[in-house]
Amino acid sequence: MKAVDAVEPLIRAADKQLPIKSRANSVRLAAIRALVKIGDPRAVPLLAKILTTSANEQDFLLNQKAPWAWPSCATRAASPSCSKACS
Repeated sequence: MKAVDAVEPLIRAADKQLPIKSRANSVRLAAIRALVKIGDPRAVPLLAKILTTSANEQDFLLNQKAPWAWPSCATRAASPSCSKACS
């Protein structure tokens, strides 16, 4: 499997809604890291969604760790949600 072939499954894994305190949220973080490493612009809407979701609705660790991923993906694909997520 090539890296670009893994993008859609990684997006699904990172977007999976889990209980806030679930240990499986570490899988979501790993998927986000992989998406950033691949650098595919298809990840930008998902990152915007994670960045703009309240910590009351998802694991706070996602809110804490996701911003580091934003610049590397956002620069590869301009997104209307960029200004919303970055503000």
